[in-house]
Amino acid sequence: MTGCIPVVFNSDIRYPFSNLFSYREFTVVIEAGVLLDSVSYTHVVYDILNQIPHSDVIRLQRNVNTVAKFMQYGAYSFGDDAFTTALRVLQTL
Repeated sequence: MTGCIPVVFNSDIRYPFSNLFSYREFTVVIEAGVLLDSVSYTHVVYDILNQIPHSDVIRLQRNVNTVAKFMQYGAYSFGDDAFTTALRVLQTL
């Protein structure tokens, strides 16, 4: 996830750790209906992504880098990875 902004094509998904992270802060959501109404999915996606202001891209990338370590298993030796994040969620139940 190093700087890559996830693009999601459905806003009705229940994301892992959604009680800890606001996915809108580090993802781009393109509603599936937008794609279904077009002839060329590729051009629609490209146009939507190309219209995102550079300042928003920088903000999304910064936020991706902040949450990335909590979504990777065994990536960090200090316990800040997906396993310990899952344990934190379980402790709140």
